[in-house]
Amino acid sequence: MGMNTVDTSRADVINASARLGLQIQSMVPPCPWQANASAPEPGCMRRMETTWASMPQLHHLSILGGDDGPTVLPPAEQLGVVKAFSNTVRKYHPGATVWVSLQEYSEANLTTFAKLLSDPTATTWLTGLVYGPHVRFPMEKFLAEVGPSLPVLQYPDTCHP
Repeated sequence: MGMNTVDTSRADVINASARLGLQIQSMVPPCPWQANASAPEPGCMRRMETTWASMPQLHHLSILGGDDGPTVLPPAEQLGVVKAFSNTVRKYHPGATVWVSLQEYSEANLTTFAKLLSDPTATTWLTGLVYGPHVRFPMEKFLAEVGPSLPVLQYPDTCHP
């Protein structure tokens, strides 16, 4: 979730990209969140909010759900974190899409996450899911488990041998 993206820390790059009509994507890196917390670590949220507030436009937000990060959150907490980031980014960029990857999820976590997606409000703050590196299941199983409630973006791993 980092290929062909604009460096969101540089206003000159963002502004040049906007003039060219390019879409801008921001990625939330694995924050040092605490297990059993339903919100992002406050320092991480402040850094991301400062970045988003300074950007003239933002089209897509990608949130890593593991990626060998320090903590793989349980599904309910992961969704709480995603919802908090979604609400914050949309204060500045109301049309931004929000995508989350489910990297490093166990089968039990994937099943629970899929059940939580049946909440009809989930689609108001989550655009879709990302299938890519570190997802532990074949795509067919992943798609069968999460069902048709949200679109799935395939993100191929072209960065690792």
